[in-house]
Amino acid sequence: MSKNKWKSAESAPKDVSVFLGNFGYPWAVATVWNECDEKFVHTSLQAAAMSDGTMDTYFENEYFDDLISWREMPAIDDIGVSAQHKRKKR
Repeated sequence: MSKNKWKSAESAPKDVSVFLGNFGYPWAVATVWNECDEKFVHTSLQAAAMSDGTMDTYFENEYFDDLISWREMPAIDDIGVSAQHKRKKR
C-alpha cells in the first residue's frame, strides 16, 4: 500500500514509530502508540495570547483510543530539495 494513502486504524503501528494520525480534526497530527497507557498519544498545538500582545504557542500531548486512520510520516526527501534549502538559509 502506498505511504501516501490513509490506512485503517487497526493497522496502525504499536511500536515507537511516529506517524500522522487522523482523529477527526481538519488536520493530521503526529501520533505514536503509548504502550504504558495502551492508547495513541498525539501532539496538540496550543496557543495563548499574552498581555504584551504576543502569542505563546506550544505543543501538548493528548491520549486517545479513537484513531480513525493513519499514514506514514513523510521522509525529508519527500518534501523536496527547495524546502530543505530554504530552511538552511535561515
